[in-house]
Amino acid sequence: MSPLPLSTPNIPPALTLKTGSRLHFGPLSYRPQSGRHFGGCGLMISEPGIEIRVQVATEDEVTVRKVTEIDDGAGLDVPGDMPTRVIRFVTRFREYFQDQFSVPPTKIEVRQAIASHVGLGSGTQLALAVGQSLAILSGQSGLTVQEIARAMGRGARSAIGINGFQRGGLFVDGGKRTSNELGTPITRLELPNEWYFLIVRPLSVSGLHGEEEKAAFDQLGPMPESTTARLCQTLVMDLLPSIVSEDYPAASEALYTYGALAGEFFAPLQGGIFASPQMNKLATLLQSEQIRGVGQSSWGPTLFALMPNRETAELWRDRLRKEDVGQGVLIQIGEPLQHGAVLEFE
Repeated sequence: MSPLPLSTPNIPPALTLKTGSRLHFGPLSYRPQSGRHFGGCGLMISEPGIEIRVQVATEDEVTVRKVTEIDDGAGLDVPGDMPTRVIRFVTRFREYFQDQFSVPPTKIEVRQAIASHVGLGSGTQLALAVGQSLAILSGQSGLTVQEIARAMGRGARSAIGINGFQRGGLFVDGGKRTSNELGTPITRLELPNEWYFLIVRPLSVSGLHGEEEKAAFDQLGPMPESTTARLCQTLVMDLLPSIVSEDYPAASEALYTYGALAGEFFAPLQGGIFASPQMNKLATLLQSEQIRGVGQSSWGPTLFALMPNRETAELWRDRLRKEDVGQGVLIQIGEPLQHGAVLEFE
């Protein structure tokens, strides 16, 4: 498979597209008296991920690969409403561009998916995967990811998943001045290849989303300027330099500090800096044994833990399966995704 092309000379009869998950460490600002809104920091990881195969057909159709068991590394936890979600994105894309070009009927096979509403950016990654595929099969491969995101209604608060879909890596989002624009990417970094993430989520809990998420944001007052200042300091003076210098202990400490600061702001709505009591216990266990870089992605309940290498990630995965606190959860290992979504043409 190859990275997303800038242009495709011929329209292929079918294609396969694969992208990863987005971890979001928390916003930098919320409802400030002046200046940019939201912003934040996050990155792309390889697993769990999304893989779809799309081909021109006589009518729209969505099929989902049947999953008989959850595979640790494959992210084959396909939500039950997947066909409905995909058709909704197809319809939205076709209606948005109906005056500019024609979108052919397509058959979409969902081969791999990310669970919905667990803090991993599944909606944006699925929407962009469907939109990018439809653009190419419509002869419109020159459409930018940003244009597709607007068509799909993504990026209302964060553009990290949008930029991550396009290029991979870690992004600092400089926020937005108005509700109509996308967040501004101001920095992109690549984590050391040997670092990995342990990804843990309760199977019976979901994070805030939809109208509940909107209502939660409406309940929040403005983020104090002092919190924004501390987040910015932690990000610019601690986290980013430690990543550049490949200082794992410093990066781990900064990652936790940033997430805890953001979590404290949202604590009144989610019951603490972690939305799940089980994930809070898990974070305490990890930190007690020198795995400091733990945090919650977005509204959670997914917890991530930065690991110095894959071997350590595998050791912790195997250990947690035997711990009481590790029961009833899905544990996966994701590596930093240093490139954007990849395509294979047929």
